[in-house]
Amino acid sequence: MTTRLTSARGVTEISDRALGRIARRAAGEADGVRTRDAGSSDDGISLKISVAYPSPAREAARRARAAVRERVEALTGVPAGRVDIDVVAMTRGTS
Repeated sequence: MTTRLTSARGVTEISDRALGRIARRAAGEADGVRTRDAGSSDDGISLKISVAYPSPAREAARRARAAVRERVEALTGVPAGRVDIDVVAMTRGTS
């Protein structure tokens, strides 16, 4: 699937794969978060992350979600909408 942006200058198409890559990078840059998997579809963006122990998982997921929303909109002009995050592991260390 692709996201289409139409403006006076024309049409820009952004693939779900590109949105997933942007989301993966943005989430991985959040403090204490390591991205395991990311994807995008018409339903929104989904991520699987690991969180550095002893960071609170809920707070780490909130930081990752905020980073994804901000970065996707800044780079594509498309609001991220729904961002689902699954914490799949707690890891020792910083990320």
